[in-house]
Amino acid sequence: MSNFDFLKTFNNDLYKIGVRLEDDVQTSPRAVTADATTFLELLVDDIYNRSDCKKENFKVPFYKKIDKLYRSGEISYVYKKKLQNAYSLRSEIHNNYKDIEQEFYIALDLHQKLYYIAKKYYRDYNENYNKYIGIPSYRPPKMNNIETRSFKEFHFPNCIICGDKNENSDSNMCERCNSKIENANYYISLRNTFGKNNEFTKRDLIEYGIPESYALSLIMDLTKENLVWKMGEFFSFNNDVFDEYLSQINSYIEISILINKFYNDELTPREIKRTPEYHKGLKGHEPFVEFHNLVNDRLIRVFERSIINLEDIKTSIDFASISYDDVLEWFCNEKNAFMCGELNDAFINFNELLIEDYLSEIKKGCFDEEKIKQKLNVTPEIYDFWMDYYIDGELSDEILNVKKILIIDELSRNKTLIQAIASVDMTSDEFKEIYGESKKNNDSFYRSFMREYVEKRQVMILKYLKRDNLTDALRKARIAKKEFHRWYFDGEVENSRFYLDVTQILMDKYLDLRKKGLSCEDILKEIKVPRDIFESWSSYDNQIFFSDFMKKAKEIDDELEKRDLIIDGLRNDKSLDDILNENDMSYDEFKELYDSSRIIGSSFHRKYDIEHVENKKRVFLRYLRGNDFFNAIVKSRISHKEFNDWYTKEERSFLSRNDPSQFYLTATTLLMDKYIAYRLKGNNKGESSKNIGLTNTAVTYWMKHPEVDLFAKFKDRVIESEVKLIRQGFNEGKSKMEISDTYDIAVKDINDYIEKGLNDSGLFGEIAEIYYGEVVSRQLEVFLEEVENKDYKKALKNSNFTSSELEECYQMGKDGDERYREFYEKYLDLKINIFITDILMKKPRRIALKNSNLSEEEFEENEEAISDSILNGRLDLMLDAMLKPRSKGTSLASAANISLEEVYDWYFKGKKGDERFEEFSICFDLSIVIPRKAAFNRGINLGLYKNRMLIKLKKDLGKNEFEIWKKHGIIENKDVRYIDLNDEEKVDMNMVTKIIRRSKKAYKVSKEEDPELFQYMKNAFKTLA
Repeated sequence: MSNFDFLKTFNNDLYKIGVRLEDDVQTSPRAVTADATTFLELLVDDIYNRSDCKKENFKVPFYKKIDKLYRSGEISYVYKKKLQNAYSLRSEIHNNYKDIEQEFYIALDLHQKLYYIAKKYYRDYNENYNKYIGIPSYRPPKMNNIETRSFKEFHFPNCIICGDKNENSDSNMCERCNSKIENANYYISLRNTFGKNNEFTKRDLIEYGIPESYALSLIMDLTKENLVWKMGEFFSFNNDVFDEYLSQINSYIEISILINKFYNDELTPREIKRTPEYHKGLKGHEPFVEFHNLVNDRLIRVFERSIINLEDIKTSIDFASISYDDVLEWFCNEKNAFMCGELNDAFINFNELLIEDYLSEIKKGCFDEEKIKQKLNVTPEIYDFWMDYYIDGELSDEILNVKKILIIDELSRNKTLIQAIASVDMTSDEFKEIYGESKKNNDSFYRSFMREYVEKRQVMILKYLKRDNLTDALRKARIAKKEFHRWYFDGEVENSRFYLDVTQILMDKYLDLRKKGLSCEDILKEIKVPRDIFESWSSYDNQIFFSDFMKKAKEIDDELEKRDLIIDGLRNDKSLDDILNENDMSYDEFKELYDSSRIIGSSFHRKYDIEHVENKKRVFLRYLRGNDFFNAIVKSRISHKEFNDWYTKEERSFLSRNDPSQFYLTATTLLMDKYIAYRLKGNNKGESSKNIGLTNTAVTYWMKHPEVDLFAKFKDRVIESEVKLIRQGFNEGKSKMEISDTYDIAVKDINDYIEKGLNDSGLFGEIAEIYYGEVVSRQLEVFLEEVENKDYKKALKNSNFTSSELEECYQMGKDGDERYREFYEKYLDLKINIFITDILMKKPRRIALKNSNLSEEEFEENEEAISDSILNGRLDLMLDAMLKPRSKGTSLASAANISLEEVYDWYFKGKKGDERFEEFSICFDLSIVIPRKAAFNRGINLGLYKNRMLIKLKKDLGKNEFEIWKKHGIIENKDVRYIDLNDEEKVDMNMVTKIIRRSKKAYKVSKEEDPELFQYMKNAFKTLA
């Protein structure tokens, strides 16, 4: 970020040079010369371009260019000096060979001067600039590879301790003060030798090594300074005075250090003023007075430098850490020097800045000069100096120019001319004198006054006049009538644009009001136009502009005559259509006449209402009582549109004021009756509304305003009619959905009516009784039939039930309601059966619960019965599976959706006498075990190896089932239970028969092999036969 960034959008060429110059300071200080020259030349040329001062010769030297700008008043004396100094400093680095460090500091100094030059240039020539806002403070470039400047010893002409002239070039203290420091060191050594509290004599000093001649002189110096007490020939140290003396001598050294630090800028003005030494000097304590004076002199120099660079008095005072009393003292000193011909740039800049602040206060609207002087600390000495020696009377002219600017500014803020003049503490006569002189010279004030006041106010008059009367337009534009009249009649003579535009607007207003039936006098009162202006129009009837106005006024007179014809026709009992046809008028033309009369409050619309509308309304209501709506319209010879206009208007009036007309009350009551009748005939809401000439929205609007008694009663009647339709539907065997579709009644409303009927003995109670007594029972039967073969949702739909309705009935039956007890029991059994079926069909428990609509609670309540049913079902599935060829345990497990282990567990339980599995176990033996054992034994008898037969058995059963046989010794076990073929309670003989017939070949057993089995099979087939 560069110090010159603020120039980027204002003068980009200067900005680029400034950035490059800033880089050169750090990298190549000698290169700053060329960039600084270009920077200064370009800046001065741009000042010429932006000002009225023109260059006559472009080859003029730089110093002459800036001198011409100064003499023309374009730049100040101080700014001229700044430009000169910068140009000279540029030459210094250019013409002299310095060491690298010295070149850097010269380039840095030049960089800073160019920054402040550019800052003032930006402030003075940028219209959008406001007191350095947005411009950052100066930041020195970083010192790359340059060591910090070494401490410099300053030499002052007078001693910094006592203030006497100092002839010693090696020290800032005179010989006497330096000797005090040296003596002090000797005195300290002497006291350290003899001791603070011991006595000594002259002889002791000589023995110490001090020459006798010097010893006497030393004792005299010590006595003179009161550093020793004399008691006879003995001396002793006055320690209090001695310590104070040493402290004072130490202050000499501290003062020397502080003054050099301050002058080397190692201490800021605020820091030096906070030191004890400065405060002691301020109070007149020695040896600090001269130090105080030197610091103050340095602070004044800091203030002067700040005034030149910062160009801000308050900031400069704060930066230098001085008081305004110091400034006034400095001013008086510099004023005397100025009067003697000595020019101080800071003094000149201080006055220019203070005068600028003085004028700024006036620009803010403060014309009390005493207040301004007090606020800005302008003392009589300063003000008198301005008047007598510095400005030569130009301040009064400048103040007048400021007042002119403020007047224009106030007028641009829509203030009246009187207010603007008063705001600058000026009388009307003074303004007339100033205005007359400006108009005569056609100067900038006159041009601005015409542009900012006269022209803009005329535009405002035209703007407001388009929608207001003349008086209101002048008030809003903040123009006096007298002033407007002067502009208007002056414009009449000149045929100005303002005159023509005002006249056109006033003529249009006149014609509009005349068209509405107002007389000429009423119109002039309405638009607040003076008669002399109106009468002036007729004197130009030979011009097209005014002749058009007269022509239009005549046409409006003809229209007013038509209004009278309409009223006369109505009084003669003619219809509106007949009257319009006779006078060649359209209905839209009539409507325009009617509406305009109503807006302005003329008599036409009232007469029309009385003679036509009220009569037609009465006729329409008479026909409406005995006819439908559309026949009443035809017979009363009005249009549907006319009725809608009347009805809508009176309904709005009724709702806003709650004061219905007789027409509105009667018409609404009849229409409501007809609407109810249509609904009871079975028409839907839209058809019923259409039959009474209204929209469904209009009828719904009645229902939504029960706070109106008329509408509240209608709503009750509508509800009653809907309840009757519901009752009719229930009696016809319709469901709620069917009633909703047929009679256009929302299911929600039907439910609400039924709910209300539970605690009502009237009409609502009747439909509730029908619904719960007949409709619901009928729908529940349908549901049970449907849900047995279809899914739940389809069953609901086909039975015209909602899920919530069905659950309600189901819960009521569960809670003991006798009306739904049977349904509850049947539906619960059905849900359980569906659940069991799904389980047996190998569906997951979650799916089975969902498909059966069986809740977890219901499942838990009936879990034992469900489990038994599932067990029996699985046993039946396995018995069925036994009928298939080559059945075995795995095929039974798959059929029943259980594990192979469970199959054999049940088999062994049956063999052990568990009655639940006894039949299964017997059939398992007959179907699976006995045939395989018989085949196994037959193979052995035929001479096959046992291992080979076991391999075949394993292949037949499968590995897992074979291992179960092997584990439980089923092959070797000879314990075969034979069925009591006559015990039908334990054995399903049909199933046994089927198994034996399927396995008939397997049961061929010889009498020799197994006599018991042979006899059992023989008896079995004999029994079956």
